[in-house]
Amino acid sequence: MRYKLRTLLILLALAGMVLARIAYLKRCRDFHQQEVGRMIAAICEAEGADDKVADSVGDLAQAGTTVGTGSDATGTKVGLHNAQFVRWMKDSSTIELWKNAIHHQVLADRYGAAIYRPWTFVSEQEAPHKLLGEY
Repeated sequence: MRYKLRTLLILLALAGMVLARIAYLKRCRDFHQQEVGRMIAAICEAEGADDKVADSVGDLAQAGTTVGTGSDATGTKVGLHNAQFVRWMKDSSTIELWKNAIHHQVLADRYGAAIYRPWTFVSEQEAPHKLLGEY
């Protein structure tokens, strides 16, 4: 088996492009995971120490679910919800932190999935989830 130098260089260039894409996807995933961690720390500081904030962000960021905001029947609590999960919070001052944390978690999950399929594109321009008004 004899290969020409040109064929070898083409194969090395293609392998380099694929590996560079994978490294880019990992870097983006790590950035968004870091942002989630920063948002979770801010949420814990604002609402008081709660070890289940990270789990709640993960539950609310499930793929294919719509996230909405609302209040309970008495109007004393504010919460975020998707089809399967509701997270109540003390007041509405941390809603934006929660939305940002969910946004970054969804993007981190998308980039993490794209690492194993580097030919797929992840667009940060599309809304990773739809945020609804009052329900």
